[in-house]
Amino acid sequence: MGNKKGFSLVELMIVVAIIGILVAALLPQLSDMIEKAKASTTRQSMKAMVDAITRYNATESQEISNLNWLVPKYLKEIKPDPWGSPYVLLPDDGVIISYGPDRQYNSDISSPAANLVNRDNIEVYYKPKLRITEAKVSIDRDGNSRLNNGDRFTIFFTKPAGGDGSASQSPTITPNGTGTDFDFLNCYDPSTPPTEGVIGLNAATAPTAAGTNYFSSSPGGMAQDPTYLDDLDGSGVSAIVLSLCDKTTGAAGGTHPLNGDANSIYLTFEVVTSDNTEITHDLYVQFDATSTDPATGTYFDKRGIKAVANGYAVKVEPSAF
Repeated sequence: MGNKKGFSLVELMIVVAIIGILVAALLPQLSDMIEKAKASTTRQSMKAMVDAITRYNATESQEISNLNWLVPKYLKEIKPDPWGSPYVLLPDDGVIISYGPDRQYNSDISSPAANLVNRDNIEVYYKPKLRITEAKVSIDRDGNSRLNNGDRFTIFFTKPAGGDGSASQSPTITPNGTGTDFDFLNCYDPSTPPTEGVIGLNAATAPTAAGTNYFSSSPGGMAQDPTYLDDLDGSGVSAIVLSLCDKTTGAAGGTHPLNGDANSIYLTFEVVTSDNTEITHDLYVQFDATSTDPATGTYFDKRGIKAVANGYAVKVEPSAF
């Protein structure tokens, strides 16, 4: 019979020590892999929620404001995230949030303390970045489907607008009257202008005042009396003012802070002109390039994400009546 020699105690201790060293070396990598897998699972779950929200908002009469509304018609169930926290829906911002590994969230997103707490949060947006979504005539006083004195139109955004919350910029943005916030045009694509050229309603060098955009037959973008304006009584084309309406007083010529609240999802302008002139051409509006510039732009949503240009100007749609 041959000799059967087992492991000695010393040899077993050496093997155990080696295994311990390997585990200690691999544990951080394994932990990191587990966290990455949890984050990937979280994003997949949130993507499924975004798809369900899109179907919900396209079907139901009221926009979703609670994730539980998705169950069971649009999602079978909504489990907590892999770290055990419930997902959070912010309908105004159009975002779903997971608190992440630390299970913490601070809603005061402009504060340094919040940035520290929220640094591991996972956010998935179901609304597009801040941009103009549509423009509608809100008041057509004489029902003629043309914009003349006293008529109003409203510009709507994809979400409430506000500041970036930094110390250098107040969370309140007030649209100015110098034409640097919006461009009002007679075409939807300035790169393919009509025969009379692109006419910028805020291109003329007329006197300025808070909350207004002026244009006239000259100077600026209107070297000739365009077909854009109708001279009703033959007395000549007069200047027209697109005046921002104050939401507190309702009066034209005011201002309205965009601070991320529900009212900050739209702005209303009134046409102020003499009775002998009206706008007969289609009217289009777009963010001015300076207001959406990646480095210096002044329009943000209330979570500090900068607004983006629409690509093409948005038509001011006529009134329904």
